[in-house]
Amino acid sequence: MNTESTTRRTFRQPLSTLGKVALGALLINALGYVLYVALVYQVAGFIAFLLLLPCSMLVAAVLVATGIRWTPAIGAAFAIATTFGTLARPENPYALTHPGVSATFFSLLVVILASAAVAIITGIGATIQDERDTARRGPRGLRTGLVGLGGLVVGMLLVSFIVAANPQGELAATSTGGEPTVHMGVANFSQDIVQVPKGSKLKLVDDGPFQHILENGRWNTNGLPVTTREPGAPAVNNLDVTGGAVEIGPFTTAGVYHLYCTIHQGMNLTILVV
Repeated sequence: MNTESTTRRTFRQPLSTLGKVALGALLINALGYVLYVALVYQVAGFIAFLLLLPCSMLVAAVLVATGIRWTPAIGAAFAIATTFGTLARPENPYALTHPGVSATFFSLLVVILASAAVAIITGIGATIQDERDTARRGPRGLRTGLVGLGGLVVGMLLVSFIVAANPQGELAATSTGGEPTVHMGVANFSQDIVQVPKGSKLKLVDDGPFQHILENGRWNTNGLPVTTREPGAPAVNNLDVTGGAVEIGPFTTAGVYHLYCTIHQGMNLTILVV
């Protein structure tokens, strides 16, 4: 009778402190992925396989909540797999290194990665505790570590929103070999306005394998594309850029010209030729 009771208690038991933290981190991670999928849907439409991210983390959380041995380690494995999958998508590392492009996207990724890190560390720790059959108390410094991580995350989010609230709208000074250069991110130009000397070309650099289709014209204030070529503007017609760089021009006539990406709403560039 005692052997049966001990076996049952060992196989399934109440969550330790580390197990509870791992469970909470997995739930936060799953919620972060739900919001991530919704944000991607707004920008790029429905991508079915992204649903695997929140679903897998919810499954991991349910498993950990059962209190069955080894499930915290399984939850950690799920967190590792989804983290690698997230970082494998090129737009995500770009968003993390360019917080001013989209503070919301950056914030979601920071929360997702921070909660994944907590789930991995505490999940492995909870499993080790269960195997050693210790008192299963929370380790010293756990609360301090969590508070410190939370403060770091909040600080990063505040910085991203400050940067996003002060976008780069001034004339560009960036150049490549003396040639004015503008970079393109996932769905944006790195700046709204660029100055090009009369007779020069403009270089556009795609910072990743992000597709852009460029045209003369701009997105208007109603969010509608207006394709129009100003007199003297070099012709840009369905120019497909997916990685690498292209040159526009030369701009032989002084004036103000506009360029936009037809597949990313609001992606406008004003070119001032002087």
